[in-house]
Amino acid sequence: MSKYDKIDIDGHAVRIDVDTGFFAVTDMAKIRGTAAGNLKAWMRNSGSINFFEEWEKVHVLGNEDLNLDA
Repeated sequence: MSKYDKIDIDGHAVRIDVDTGFFAVTDMAKIRGTAAGNLKAWMRNSGSINFFEEWEKVHVLGNEDLNLDA
């Protein structure tokens, strides 16, 4: 079970997983505007898509082909 620390960003608490160092993207997305709108825009960003593609290749797929066009 993960434990979380919190950091303060512009008066908003953002959780960080102590074991992995990963931060809660939803906490970050709530800082300005709506979380849903911000996450949707972030996931459409070409830089984010390139990051997802590389992350999937390294951590999930192994030798399988990746198709993000589906």
